[in-house]
Amino acid sequence: MTATDNAKAMTTLDAQTIYQQSLNLQAAAVSQGIQVRALAETEFPRTLRVVNKAGEDVEILIAKKHMNRGEWTTMAHNNAGAVASAANDDWDTIFMRDAAGRRAAVHVPSASEVTVRALSTTPFVSESFRVVCNDQAEDVIAVENRTPRPILVQVTPSVISSGRDVVGQWAEIQPGALKQWTRNDAQMVIVQYDGGLRDAVLAEPASKVDFGGPEPLVIMPIEDTTKIQVTNETKDPIEVQVSNYSGGSKAWFTIAPGASDT
Repeated sequence: MTATDNAKAMTTLDAQTIYQQSLNLQAAAVSQGIQVRALAETEFPRTLRVVNKAGEDVEILIAKKHMNRGEWTTMAHNNAGAVASAANDDWDTIFMRDAAGRRAAVHVPSASEVTVRALSTTPFVSESFRVVCNDQAEDVIAVENRTPRPILVQVTPSVISSGRDVVGQWAEIQPGALKQWTRNDAQMVIVQYDGGLRDAVLAEPASKVDFGGPEPLVIMPIEDTTKIQVTNETKDPIEVQVSNYSGGSKAWFTIAPGASDT
């Protein structure tokens, strides 16, 4: 069974239900000036709709519609259009940008109306992700699974037609493992976890994306079995106390973002 087959089997919930449960996807849309509305069962055609209310022209790229071609379409202010995705697609990823360099990207169910209100200057990064510079390669996006369970990852839209790595393919990453994608444009890194829930982050080439999941604590083994190591993967300092430590102080210790203590 391939990773894409695993993605299909991971959940029996429909795309709209998963979206309502994937709070980070909703927060990403709102923070970027994007309004997402689920189409009612009575609304036809039941296909992705994009509406531009940003006050200026924007460029739109629909990942599955344009596949590996990387084609952007200009949409005038107050314009709207229905975008027919590939058959039987439950999800799609929409990229937007304007003349000032502002941009946004959202991952939504295909039967949605996506309204661009005002593009943000800063892409949204949920607490599930940590995105850092990858100095090893300028055209690579690396994704590491920092959770204790396997995850499924998709990096889209590919604009490199290799015949193997195309839009719609999922890759399974085991706990502690890392996978790399060769890309020369900004991409949406989409993660499926915990029975089908989804999260996503916009990443540039030469980025390393760590996925720690929504859990406040992720427990993984280390080589030294006599020690406990705490790593702060959040964006803020945290305070830590090892309460069952039999010797020494019971004081709290501050760990800076990205730092570790043992």
